[in-house]
Amino acid sequence: MPVDKLKMPISMLRHWAQKTPGRIYLSQPTADDVITYTWSEVYDQVARMAQYLSQYPAGSHMAIFSLNCAHWLMADLAIQMAGHITIPIYPTASKETIKKILSHSDASLLMVGKLPDADITLDKLPHDIAQLSFYQKHPDRPFWSDIVNTYQPLKQAAAVKADDLISIVYTSGTTGDPKGVMVSYRAVNAALDLIKNIIVVTPDDRFVSYLPMAHVAERMAIAFASVFYGAQVSFIHSLDTFTDHVKMARPTIFFGVPRIWSNIKYAVEQQSGGSKVLNTLLCIPLLNRLLSKLIRKQLGFSEVRFALCAAAAVDKEVLSWYRRLGLKLNEAYGLSETCGLSHMVKPNQDCLGYVGQVIPGCECTLSDAGEILLRNPALMTGYYKQPELTAKVIDNEGWLHTGDLGQINEKGFLAVIGRTKDIFKTAKGQYIAPAPIEMLCQKHLNVDHVIAMGSGYRQPFLLISVAESVHQNDLKNFQEFCRQQLPEINRQLEPHQRISHIFICADAWTPESGLLTPTLKIKRSTIEQHYLPILTHKKKQDVVII
Repeated sequence: MPVDKLKMPISMLRHWAQKTPGRIYLSQPTADDVITYTWSEVYDQVARMAQYLSQYPAGSHMAIFSLNCAHWLMADLAIQMAGHITIPIYPTASKETIKKILSHSDASLLMVGKLPDADITLDKLPHDIAQLSFYQKHPDRPFWSDIVNTYQPLKQAAAVKADDLISIVYTSGTTGDPKGVMVSYRAVNAALDLIKNIIVVTPDDRFVSYLPMAHVAERMAIAFASVFYGAQVSFIHSLDTFTDHVKMARPTIFFGVPRIWSNIKYAVEQQSGGSKVLNTLLCIPLLNRLLSKLIRKQLGFSEVRFALCAAAAVDKEVLSWYRRLGLKLNEAYGLSETCGLSHMVKPNQDCLGYVGQVIPGCECTLSDAGEILLRNPALMTGYYKQPELTAKVIDNEGWLHTGDLGQINEKGFLAVIGRTKDIFKTAKGQYIAPAPIEMLCQKHLNVDHVIAMGSGYRQPFLLISVAESVHQNDLKNFQEFCRQQLPEINRQLEPHQRISHIFICADAWTPESGLLTPTLKIKRSTIEQHYLPILTHKKKQDVVII
């Protein structure tokens, strides 16, 4: 990309501050109010903070540790304006992970924002790094408001080149320590240019930001897209106020991961007398139009023109259910290593079970083993301080080896069917891809946290966590339900895939417990190491509560 055509987020922020200075850019709910920031107000605060950050050597690495909020975006932009590099950290990250990322990334400053259980979370933070607070005052830390009230705005943004880094994004680490994905200004520009092939974002669009900004998809789809195209961003105060603040924001584009879409579906069904009652009503033509319109309004989705579902596999039934509500979920596929972009379903396409065709400008092929290989202009520069791993993942022809298994149909639609590292071999010598088995069981048993394992055993077996599910208070009934469903599940599986046992636990699988990543993906190897010694001694019944 020629340098003269390169757009910098900070130059786009200045553009909107000059063109629409009084228009609201960011909307931040609090416990009892909503604070709004116009484009000119955001630019002014960013420029003043950038002046403060200019005291650090050019190209310093600066970490942001916070839940999503207006000042997360401002902090990111201030870091860029001062010529530094942003290191996002998930607000749910463990003390050990925070320490590893700060050390590995060579961070010289930690910017602390809105936190869950602030007093507890602050105790996780190391004391050997400079810190400042940007959401609320904390002892012994400079505070954002005090800084911007003291410093004059930086008049000229630091000069950067296309291949300079804008951020190092640490992956959520399902198979080991997080890796630092180096993202350049060129890659961000390419990604935002590619997305226009699917959807055009305008200043009339409104986003709701609630998924972790440390995830590349949220940052690209909302933080960067909003500042490039002038769209408004609203935040939520807490999970308890989620629906109220979505209604208030009236989003036109809404991004959710499968678990969010599934949870919304379940909540609506429970409020409507159960799934059978609601689905029966939605199948009646005269009622469907009125009922679906009412439900969309209650959810705050009345004005959504584009709904996106990405970051993990989603059940076809969930997609079909939303379609009956008049809300089409468009699946997408990408990785941190590609700025979250590769495939996406277009609004006019109908392809349940597929993540869409490759976005124009991107390339995709399958290896002989069925691994998905990607090549596109938004590709990462590499893994920070890991050149050997970079060379292993990106081959000499520029193909990124994703580690995902896929199938491509005759129309070019991609289906993601599992991870190469997740495949295991049974004692019979049969190879098992656990993802399809897990999705089938999630659907039949109405649970989120399911893992199929069985390396070296005659048949696969299943481990389920019922914590935070509808079954958590009635394990005995759920045990009997599993016993009834097991034959039906096995009828839909090949002989070598059939489940021999189901193990049920009430343990909470969370990022805090170390069994989920910050993006709520299962840490398969950690769970297996934790539970396998227990499971192997409890195989007398086919369905067991452990």
